[in-house]
Amino acid sequence: MKIGYFILFIFTLLACQGKMPPNYESDVANIIVDSLQVQWLKHVKTTGRISSNHYSDFVVDSNHNSYIACFATGPDRVDYIYIVKISAEGETLWELNKNKGRACAIAIDREGNIWVTGYYIDHIQFDEYSKSGGSGVFLAKFNKKGQCLQLITGEGGGIGFNCHVNNAGEVIISGVLDARLRFGDQEIINVEKNVNNFIALFDRQGNCKWIRKTEGNINRIISDENGDFYLAGTFSIDMKYNNLKISTTESYDNDAFLLKINTQGKGLWLQQFGNPGITRSAYRTSESGFDLMLQPNGNIIVIATTEEPTKIDDLLQVNNNINVKLNIVEFNPNGVLIKERIIAQNIRESTMATLCRTSDGSYYISFTTNKQSKIGDQTFQFDTDRHGVIAAFDQNWNLKDILYSENNEDVMFRESYALDSCVYFTGHFRGDFILKDQKVNGSENHSLFLLNLK
Repeated sequence: MKIGYFILFIFTLLACQGKMPPNYESDVANIIVDSLQVQWLKHVKTTGRISSNHYSDFVVDSNHNSYIACFATGPDRVDYIYIVKISAEGETLWELNKNKGRACAIAIDREGNIWVTGYYIDHIQFDEYSKSGGSGVFLAKFNKKGQCLQLITGEGGGIGFNCHVNNAGEVIISGVLDARLRFGDQEIINVEKNVNNFIALFDRQGNCKWIRKTEGNINRIISDENGDFYLAGTFSIDMKYNNLKISTTESYDNDAFLLKINTQGKGLWLQQFGNPGITRSAYRTSESGFDLMLQPNGNIIVIATTEEPTKIDDLLQVNNNINVKLNIVEFNPNGVLIKERIIAQNIRESTMATLCRTSDGSYYISFTTNKQSKIGDQTFQFDTDRHGVIAAFDQNWNLKDILYSENNEDVMFRESYALDSCVYFTGHFRGDFILKDQKVNGSENHSLFLLNLK
């Protein structure tokens, strides 16, 4: 009889292999494992080496078509601007991939046109619009068919990293610049070596209204019903915009920020969050505002990483005992801090996080875990030191489910987008990528994926 029970136990154990979630503590019976449905997972393009910088972006239109801005490395080992439209069923409808450079950010206006920014090298051409000579920032407008409607290029070097369109049709971009940057009759000269970031606004016709410099590295931009913009990111030492200023203690102390500006380029308020004064020998702290969204009540929530006060004297142990937390930080439209909520702990440092909300009020976040990470009030034990994870929360921020690639730690979720009850994610992977019953095959190079959940 004992042998029979033992054999039954072995068969039961084998039957569960490959279907179990990560190991977790016994107090997690309330989690709804496997509630997330993977509609499809698509291998979009082989790109090449990817860092955690903002080198891809996507939007989804009202018909659930996805538009992705990224790059693809050609046979000549040169990066080429890559823009693609993918249907609601996951089929590629059109793609653009002929110009040297990278597309880094994309936005959609109320007419359904898309705006793409990034940088080009030597020459850029979309349909009859072209620019030859030099390299630098570009901003291009396309219709739903991928036909170019306008091409704007900056004079002077730089890269466009973020793009957003407000409800008035005005386009804001941000990025980095060299010694100077000029769009039309608007120009800035960069004489301060520590100030190499810019923000520029264009009207509906593509005319540049203004350009401003700022020290902070901007990760994401959104706007409210008045057309005002909110910018989240990270900074060290000083963050100045117009007459607004916040500071950290020294160059290795990074803190997160949220900046509100109006359409005239005036800074309305600037808030700092994180733990000022935390430093680590020869390494920057991992405190940053990564993504943000508006709540129905008009408040702004930011998903951000912060660190606990940790003193590390030995450089060789700089990655030990660091508890990087994932926080939801909420401000009202006047910049008053409403609340902070820790939703994950002991996550992977120096990686990205995304945030979106579906029509039923559920929140979906993505980030990268360590081998053991706490998500919500539950501790998960993963099989490797790095896993890209999607976590679903209800409207009260109770954890409902997590989803991750069981076979591959080389997965980074980079952006998310929610429309109705669907959630889309894009990012990069290397090798094979498996989510539940969906599998895509990659290579030793990094590849771009698009994921549809429901």
